[in-house]
Amino acid sequence: THPKALHAVTEWSPERGRRFRQAPILDHKKLPPVEARLPENPLVIIPPEQNGPYGGVWQRYATGPGDIGIIKARLAYEGLVRWGPMAQRILPNLAVSWTIENAGRTFTFQLRRGVRWSDGHPLTADDILFWYEHVIQHPDLTPATPGVYMRGGVLMDVEKIDAYTVRFQFEQPHGLFLKALASGRGYDMVDYPAHYLKHFHPTFTSKETLDVMTQAAGFDFWYQLWGDKRDWRNMDLPRLWAWTIAEPPPAQPVVFVRNPYYWKVDPDGNQLPYIDRINVEIYDPETINLKAINGEIGMQSRHLQFGNYPLFMENRDKGGYRVHRAGVPSGPASSR
Repeated sequence: THPKALHAVTEWSPERGRRFRQAPILDHKKLPPVEARLPENPLVIIPPEQNGPYGGVWQRYATGPGDIGIIKARLAYEGLVRWGPMAQRILPNLAVSWTIENAGRTFTFQLRRGVRWSDGHPLTADDILFWYEHVIQHPDLTPATPGVYMRGGVLMDVEKIDAYTVRFQFEQPHGLFLKALASGRGYDMVDYPAHYLKHFHPTFTSKETLDVMTQAAGFDFWYQLWGDKRDWRNMDLPRLWAWTIAEPPPAQPVVFVRNPYYWKVDPDGNQLPYIDRINVEIYDPETINLKAINGEIGMQSRHLQFGNYPLFMENRDKGGYRVHRAGVPSGPASSR
């Protein structure tokens, strides 16, 4: 069966003021008020059916520690822009607006003011400049520059106009740049929290200090330490995701918990996400399919074999789940 509708995206109207709500699980944590944790204009996600209740666990399964890393790509899809639900339109995300000028050579983005990393530190143009100047142009960190950032054999220029305005300039027209930012490459430039990662970069930290930290962590070179600190399993790395890692592998289950600084809300001003945590457990593919049939999966399509579609449909009532068919038939999606 198909979902009844798709979610929609809009902006929070200033006329509605600054009255928001948070998940009850956050009520007793030492945090600033939710109004102070959200940006000036939170991105509003309109659910396809109705606003959800807070709480609960999203149960997922993977085939190994490396496979769990796939979920990082799902959670990390928070770029300047993003594709709409059916990939027909490019929508605002961390950027609220943009202009394309100079025959497709110049792209200027206005960042969403007040977005914060998961540790509460503001996201600004400085984070993108850090990525551009000290990551993508550093030979030890980026040996080969991705072609999407180049035109005419020349790396794009990135300029900070102000704290919330960034301009990208190309040598030649780049008709695919906006589409690339809405796709997998788009979250690279907003996945490097400068205030944290500067402590592990030789431009900002002395060689002596880096050497001590590198050796203490059991590495030979500073860029190995950098890679460890950049790894999705690092609980200390600030993120812009809806959930952040709380119990990394080899924990069983691997646990992600809600980000109290997540910058999206529903139409009633409830801070997202609704679900408190994600549990990911490791099993072989056959067992994962059996767990789906038994209704033990929160929502998942990965590793669900399309050949089992008749079984999934037959056991819906018994397992207490729904089956969604969407997109290419790589596998049905099971959800409770």
